[in-house]
Amino acid sequence: MKGFPQDGNFEERLRYIQKDLKERDLRAAIRLTDSLVTEAESAEEEISTLILLASLYKESKDYVRAIRKGLLAERKAELSGYYELATQNSIFLAENFREVGLNVEAQRYIEIAHQNQNSIEDTTLFEEERIHIIQEEALQLMNKRDFIAGIKKLEQGKSALSQIKVQTPQTILFNSSFSYLMGQCYLQLLKFEQAINQFDNATRLLGSMESNFRAYMYLGKAEAYLKSEKLDSTLSYLGKAKPYLTKFNRMDFKEPYYLVSGRYYQKINDHKQSNAYFNDYANILKEKTEYSIAVSDELIKDLNNQNLISRKRNLILVWSLLISLAVFSVIYIILKRRLDNNPTRESDQVMEFDMNIEDEPILVPKILMKEINTETDLNISLDTENRLVKDLNQMENEQFYLDKNITLNKLAHKLHSNQKYVSYVIRKYKNQNFNDYILHLRIQFLIRELSENQVMLDYKLSYLAEFSGFSSHSKFTMAFKAVVGIPPSQYIENKRNEIY
Repeated sequence: MKGFPQDGNFEERLRYIQKDLKERDLRAAIRLTDSLVTEAESAEEEISTLILLASLYKESKDYVRAIRKGLLAERKAELSGYYELATQNSIFLAENFREVGLNVEAQRYIEIAHQNQNSIEDTTLFEEERIHIIQEEALQLMNKRDFIAGIKKLEQGKSALSQIKVQTPQTILFNSSFSYLMGQCYLQLLKFEQAINQFDNATRLLGSMESNFRAYMYLGKAEAYLKSEKLDSTLSYLGKAKPYLTKFNRMDFKEPYYLVSGRYYQKINDHKQSNAYFNDYANILKEKTEYSIAVSDELIKDLNNQNLISRKRNLILVWSLLISLAVFSVIYIILKRRLDNNPTRESDQVMEFDMNIEDEPILVPKILMKEINTETDLNISLDTENRLVKDLNQMENEQFYLDKNITLNKLAHKLHSNQKYVSYVIRKYKNQNFNDYILHLRIQFLIRELSENQVMLDYKLSYLAEFSGFSSHSKFTMAFKAVVGIPPSQYIENKRNEIY
């Protein structure tokens, strides 16, 4: 293929597809990227290629394939420990689920993105992904029509951007997009002057940078001027936005363009033009709705099929355990009858049995214990492992750890699994045993609450202990000191001094 770096390294090939080929021939870019997946020589190369392939499918409006490739990249990134790629992919999945109307999944993936981001060690990359997450969180708030919260989130994003010393095209685009989104929030709150100011600011920040994003700024200003009854300005900005209808084929641009245009011509009593635009708006809205429903149905089938496969595997496991238990019971009865016929030997056997329990649990020689605890011998399938990681993260979001009576057995039951699998997943993905994992979650929860709700600094320690899931004041104090390094009383005193 002309221009393709045949002898270049893998990263150069992906860059060529993303920066050059995609703009000229999207289908060719998809075919070439798909072929590179099998040529990847490392997990990092494979994950990067899958993420690019997912984004190309999204460009082609094939959300089903985009999300499927994104989910495949997610599984591989989780197992390989590439947290930057995992964060980027989680944000991508959140965006896609939001755009097709699966808002619960969108919110879940932005929470997963947070967790992945916290494991990024490079400070610059950490901040870049943080800004990307803030943008998606703002869009989700706007999707819920919570525009005041959306503005606050966008201000948080602008504050984070101001901390970055070296400005790149990406940070400039983020800064401009935050102003544009704030303009949209003010527009929905009927604060038209503030909306126009934000749209102007977005244009100024974009400068001379070439971006289709400029079309949305023109359209935003057109709508703000229309609602302000400034019809000449409305027509002017509709004219600036119109060339983008054919320049890039996006339903999320066509839909508001047709609506604003229809309302403008309605205002000036040109009913022929108004009806034509309203008809275009109705058609694009119908097309968008039908497409979203079809995509959502297809993705829900995927999720249901994954759950069905997991349930079948669990059923096989249950039957295997029952058969093993039955065999063990038969052997036990036979041995017991033999021992009943030999009282002396029974006494010897009981003594040996007790000694084995004391020295080595479950009657397993020490030389075999390490081997049995390996991933291979655990025999957990990749699908089960991925499901448990996702469900565990979801339960963290639901704050299961605040239950004073939580145990490994109860957690395993909630996750529809067994203690061994859950313990393995916690050790592998949280780098802690179960008890330390719960203690850290509780203490981190309390620290967040104390930071966000400063009135709690005056609460009694016994209340804070109960509030964060501890059954006693003493256990709370020991856990807090173990995690934070100082007693809770000293920590609270330090926080008070910072405030006052």
